[in-house]
Amino acid sequence: MKSINQQAKEYASGFDSNLIGRLDLETAFENGFKAAQDWISVEEELPDYYSVVLIKRTLSDGTYRYNTAWLSLMDDGRLTFTLNETNKIVGIENVPEWRPIEML
Repeated sequence: MKSINQQAKEYASGFDSNLIGRLDLETAFENGFKAAQDWISVEEELPDYYSVVLIKRTLSDGTYRYNTAWLSLMDDGRLTFTLNETNKIVGIENVPEWRPIEML
């Protein structure tokens, strides 16, 4: 697997360096790649309902487990995550962060 830096250089080499500085392109590529890896706090933003995302779930012993899940609204008004391909419901209070799986 190529490093982020190698991928950035390859990406930047495909553009006319007279129009945009090569270093600017490399930096933009690296920043975009890093932003796509960031976790989003459920306190800041929630995913769209029923869109499958990656969640970081807090277990009772304080450790984390990572699952794919989607945001659901229960009949009683509670927000929950349903673990993908299961019927297991996780309260939003047990999911501190999430991130998209696909951004395009």
